Amino acid sequence: MNKPPYFEAKDNSFDVLALYTDITCFPIWDKDQKIAYIVNIFITSSLYQGRPDIARVREYMDKHWLDEFELSKVDEAVNLSIYHFERLFKKHTGETPYSYYKKNQD
Repeated sequence: MNKPPYFEAKDNSFDVLALYTDITCFPIWDKDQKIAYIVNIFITSSLYQGRPDIARVREYMDKHWLDEFELSKVDEAVNLSIYHFERLFKKHTGETPYSYYKKNQD
């Protein structure tokens, strides 16, 4: 399967993809108060690719973007040492955990 280049992982030895979709359904009523239509809205909210532990961290950081950044809390999400986590994160995302956090706050 050919993937668009912007979905390519930095390290091709790992090919994990997690796609999160929110689904909202609501009825449209007619003048007799009967359901005329049901509208479904599908919203893709996140796309993570690469190492599973780095994908979990990115998901954690995206969900906790309002919290103050604490590297010790973030690396607990993957159960790695801070040094190993920072090195892997930069290798697979091209940026430090803090710069990823700051970018997602804007």
